[in-house]
Amino acid sequence: MLTSLKHLHFAAVVLCLYLMTSISPSMHAQTSNQAQSLTTVSVQPFTNVTAIDAYDWVGLGIAATVTASFDTLEDFRIVRSPAIAASASSSDLNITGTYQVSNRNMRITARITNRGSGRVQASVIADGTVDELFELQDRLVTELHNSLRLTPDGAQPNGLSARDNVDNQPTAPTANPVQMDDRALVSIDGPAPPVAPQTMSRDDAGRTTIRAVSLDNVITVDGRLSEPVYESVIPVSDFIQQVPNVGMPATEQTEAWVLFDADNIYISARLFDSTPESNWIANEMQRDSFQLIFNDSFSVAFDTYYDRRNGVGFLVNPIGGMFDLEMTDEGNPNPDWNPIWEVQTGRFEDGWTVEMQIPFKSLRYEASTDQIWGIQLGRRTRWKNEESYITRIPISAGPGLFRLSAAGTLTGLEVPGDNRTLEIKPYAIGSLATDRLASPTISNQAAGDVGVDLKYGITQNLTADFTYNTDFAQVEVDEQQVNLTRFS
Repeated sequence: MLTSLKHLHFAAVVLCLYLMTSISPSMHAQTSNQAQSLTTVSVQPFTNVTAIDAYDWVGLGIAATVTASFDTLEDFRIVRSPAIAASASSSDLNITGTYQVSNRNMRITARITNRGSGRVQASVIADGTVDELFELQDRLVTELHNSLRLTPDGAQPNGLSARDNVDNQPTAPTANPVQMDDRALVSIDGPAPPVAPQTMSRDDAGRTTIRAVSLDNVITVDGRLSEPVYESVIPVSDFIQQVPNVGMPATEQTEAWVLFDADNIYISARLFDSTPESNWIANEMQRDSFQLIFNDSFSVAFDTYYDRRNGVGFLVNPIGGMFDLEMTDEGNPNPDWNPIWEVQTGRFEDGWTVEMQIPFKSLRYEASTDQIWGIQLGRRTRWKNEESYITRIPISAGPGLFRLSAAGTLTGLEVPGDNRTLEIKPYAIGSLATDRLASPTISNQAAGDVGVDLKYGITQNLTADFTYNTDFAQVEVDEQQVNLTRFS
């Protein structure tokens, strides 16, 4: 009964706020010149990423509260339009957000995006309980207001309005949003692609679609995440637990970026961790060691043909140990697949960072201008036995990296037209020998040999191998096996 009364009370407050925000423009009419000097703001309904139907009503209320709060500020004007996309496209600033509920605990996340530059102006998180919803909203509003009145170094400018501060923020050259055609929308197994500057959309079933962002400037793969693109592009976040509490928000925050240029796709992440590094589990550096699975790690899987069954995966731990593999029929890992890619990890005050650079030449995909891939981003936090992914994966599905049928969708990629893998591996061996005991005596006798191995990817599952004068010194010996049966 108490919960019902709270819902009724909240609904009444939402209605009042809506009426206030609808009436306020006529009550506070400004002259034409004054109106043009104001920063326009649009507020979108907050998204329920937990997908618990009982809390669907909260999103509208949070948006109404934020809208009403900006109506009280002199330097801002709320843009109201029946169409959400129309209000977002006609305002200077766009406010979006999400909320999550787990065991009566609530997290509200809000972002302010500068429409002109595509840069994230501010990001605010408010944590509390469902019973503290009104307090959480007030705290969120206060932080949003403060974030717009602070200069980049955190000082309060004298005589500088919020509008002046917003307009004079430095904007970084970044991404060109890639437009999708109607054919791409039809074939997506999940929500529609996000509209720039957003990089992720998620539906009530927990399915996720990610928009890859094209780079204007070169990224240095050093694990520092120091390039301007990491400040201007909205990260992919709000990971969902598979273990131990399936469907609940991850307890450690993860921010990820999917970027690309003409030759490479980049996967970067900032992994917050509430415990000191001394408590992390990271003790393996050998490539493709299965012990890496038992370390803290960040991983990405690509289903480049979008068949929801087969793909490739890349994993790294905090100290740079790397693992790559092919997956067939959502399993059957092949760790012998060792493509060319680069990864670096780093540290920041609240956790660790990852930068991966994967050449398109290391991957196979359809020859098409409209690339739609499957993608899964995952994180293992071993010290608390938690696994989380960017999509909702049932605990019965096994390792989430392999469950490509439940992976997200990646759109917006522009890839090289010809991706047939060609690998040429030549070798040359030289020697100089002297043997005083030989008859006749050998002195500084030169010898040598040359050869070449060539691999050519014909289809996804067919590779042609050619060799000339194979260097058997580099050929692996068959693994010895002890046969203890009666036939030995």
